[in-house]
Amino acid sequence: MDSKELIDLVTSVACLVVASSFWYVVKGDMLHVYALSTAIVLGFVMHEIGHRQVAKALGYTSRYRAWYLGMLLTLISGIASMGRFLFAATGAVEIEVHNLRRIDKDSITLMALAGPIVNIVISLTALAMVPIVTGSARIVATTLATINAFLAFFNLLPLPPLDGHKVYVYGRRDLWVAAVVVSVALLVASMI
Repeated sequence: MDSKELIDLVTSVACLVVASSFWYVVKGDMLHVYALSTAIVLGFVMHEIGHRQVAKALGYTSRYRAWYLGMLLTLISGIASMGRFLFAATGAVEIEVHNLRRIDKDSITLMALAGPIVNIVISLTALAMVPIVTGSARIVATTLATINAFLAFFNLLPLPPLDGHKVYVYGRRDLWVAAVVVSVALLVASMI
């Protein structure tokens, strides 16, 4: 990861943290600021790294690129709604194709599913911790489970340019359905 990519990723994460935790900062609820920050940093960064690493494993060059207009919209929506609604489009992993090499449908599917699958694994792990931790740790684990289940579900929506659209259009719809069902089940379980 070069310095430009690292700056793009860190800037995107900072933007998401500020926009999503704004209300808790105003209220002075630092525990929820910490829980949200942890969930977003871990969920967002690992989601994007998931895409990147699968692309690399398949022989493609990829990099995270920030979308600065999207960051501005994220900040405006987060602050205006006090963190209750985010237009969260701060950037994405872009796959570079060299020498006119075409990306096959299986590769598109695997690269697109990688991010949501990472969020599902994080959510499952955090949800498994909820019954065995107490106090502040329980709030962090619950927030981690909920945010990551939501990240998986949202990214699996079959709308361009989201991951779900790529899996639904280019990949196997049975994998898409399974991932959506698991993400919804995790979302519901994390809110109970």
